[in-house]
Amino acid sequence: LDYILIEASGMANPGPIASLFWLDDELESRLRLDGVVTIVDALNLENQLKQTEEAAQQIAYADRILLNKVDLVNHNTDSVLQHIRNIHPTAPVRKTTHSQVPDLEWILDANCFDVDRAKEVNLVLSRVAEPDHECNDVSCQTCAEFTVVPTHIIESSTGFDSSAATQVNANRHTHTSAVGTTALVLKGSVELARMNSWLASILWPNQDEKNSVLKARLEEEDTESAKGPHQLTTEMQIFRVKGILSIQHQNVETEDEEFVDESGVDVRRYIVQAVNDLWDIHPASEDLRWDRSTISDTIPPSERSCKVVVIGKNLNEDLLKDGFQSCLATA
Repeated sequence: LDYILIEASGMANPGPIASLFWLDDELESRLRLDGVVTIVDALNLENQLKQTEEAAQQIAYADRILLNKVDLVNHNTDSVLQHIRNIHPTAPVRKTTHSQVPDLEWILDANCFDVDRAKEVNLVLSRVAEPDHECNDVSCQTCAEFTVVPTHIIESSTGFDSSAATQVNANRHTHTSAVGTTALVLKGSVELARMNSWLASILWPNQDEKNSVLKARLEEEDTESAKGPHQLTTEMQIFRVKGILSIQHQNVETEDEEFVDESGVDVRRYIVQAVNDLWDIHPASEDLRWDRSTISDTIPPSERSCKVVVIGKNLNEDLLKDGFQSCLATA
């Protein structure tokens, strides 16, 4: 048995399904989550986004996107690509007819959750936050392959990299749904424990609520859902998180001297990923270390930056910015 392909129903939320198969290595499962592939109907996407929230969720959770039925729109996919980019700026996109994919390795054995793919993650995050070229053409093949036009990049005069936002003005857009993306760029290193705490607070926002309160809230949401798609709750929901971090440990004595200097700064790049309510922060492979990287030239601790992309519904940009900045390591 080489692969297990699970096809969700047309309007299913893939988040909970993905969470079931995304397991820690320590559990030694014979199964691993390879990736989430979403097929987008180029002819009907705009109407689907207006009619149902699940259409946007399926794009938000995707690791690979097949933009299908391009022949039915005469291969004029500019507006469709813009809708996809508004929701998910980092997922690679391939245009297809009849969902034909010449290179099946692009969707099979893609290892989208492998920490050794830090090079690819860094590439798409860099194009989101600090693109190599300024481009407003949604048909540009460089952009289309990685679909990385950002919806928002958070900046701050203290800590956040304001240079990352210089190219955003031309790409500001309105949303056809409440699902969107926020890119966070923070100069310096973050503390691992603080990062885990922040992720817990945004992925498990109700973890400290009493059962009676949660039950009442769920009943209220069920009532709102019955009223129609335009009257749903405005509470922030996180679907995906992807990022590359520079870590500074606070307790140097407990860390491996091979990777941590006397100030606690780790030489390894760390990959952060989250799906639905699960997340993982793990060091990337040896050849992707900050001090001998195949991604770029050696980067000293003073010049490192942490980049995180958050995809979700009703994203509170100020809350995300403040939370991420609170993870900044103190000397």
